[in-house]
Amino acid sequence: HRLFGVVTHGAQAVLAGTGVVVVAGGAQTRVGANRRFVGIARALAAAGHPVLRFDQRGMGDSEGEHPGFAAAGPDVAAAVDALREAIPAVQRVVLLG
Repeated sequence: HRLFGVVTHGAQAVLAGTGVVVVAGGAQTRVGANRRFVGIARALAAAGHPVLRFDQRGMGDSEGEHPGFAAAGPDVAAAVDALREAIPAVQRVVLLG
């Protein structure tokens, strides 16, 4: 299934090779936690850490049926891979959520 995500990164080089993947705990509105995640992503990107916010399977704009948070491992792994592919300088990934 295709997953939808948004990479936020600053104009400066990636610092210390660390990127962040935001993992939402479940369905959320765009004005609640998701709005907070946008602000966090922008602040981290301004500090040199690219951030990927993504919709797990069956949520938001992503395809498929949501398997539940406990079974989100494959989606999270795909998100980590996508961030590393989009920003090759990323050597380490921190999960935030």
